[in-house]
Amino acid sequence: MFPALEDVPEMVVDFVRRAVELPEGTLPVYRAERTAKHHRGLVRKQAGVTYDQRRPGGSSSSRSARKLRRRTARRI
Repeated sequence: MFPALEDVPEMVVDFVRRAVELPEGTLPVYRAERTAKHHRGLVRKQAGVTYDQRRPGGSSSSRSARKLRRRTARRI
């Protein structure tokens, strides 16, 4: 699970900002949730992991979980 941007430690934000040579004071923000979702997908793909939407306690339907796994497997 990815943390909310406001929960990312300042030390991490500074490290990434310097690593990609962004100006001092650049903040970790997204203007559109769609962009954030896309970036999370890119990170998962690079790391070789899949996203399982099932929640603790089994509140997600198994059909939608299988569908998501099939879509993820096709992309890789």
